[in-house]
Amino acid sequence: MNNAYSEINCLNHYVIDNAKVNNRDVLNKRAYIDYKIRLVDHLVSDHGDRMALANSVEARYPFLDKDLIDFSTTLPSELKLNDFTEKYILKTMAKRFMPKQVFEREKFHFIAPGSPYLIQKNIEYVNDLLSYDTIKRQGFFNPEEIDKLKNTYKQEGFTINAPYETDLLITVITFGILLEQFVE
Repeated sequence: MNNAYSEINCLNHYVIDNAKVNNRDVLNKRAYIDYKIRLVDHLVSDHGDRMALANSVEARYPFLDKDLIDFSTTLPSELKLNDFTEKYILKTMAKRFMPKQVFEREKFHFIAPGSPYLIQKNIEYVNDLLSYDTIKRQGFFNPEEIDKLKNTYKQEGFTINAPYETDLLITVITFGILLEQFVE
């Protein structure tokens, strides 16, 4: 196996194939780079498989069908983003099947509210998980730093700019729940 290591070492292979980016318009370049960099570990794993499998659901992603993706690369960009109408082709096709308020609403992303929301709601269970005494007793995190983060997260209007910022306290909350379930 060690002899074949250099062949299978991902660091020896580029993620982006420049030949597939050359002579493409900006929209198709961005789509290709998104497929190669963000699709697997961010979009499918974080927002798809992990969420589905955590709830005992085996998800299917019809828009990730290889043939459909290959076909989409042949479509002109003007159709994909017609006058900055995202998902123009899909919306045009589905228009007759869906209510007008769904068809015309602005696109929005789904992100669970996270720990700032939980902390600002002053939920007793969350407060206990993040209490100075609990954190100190568990011995994994610095209780002073957790208190500083809690005070920051409690401020009115504070939010985390996901996916660009990490929700540090949700990690501590999740870890505390795991400790309760499996250790204590």
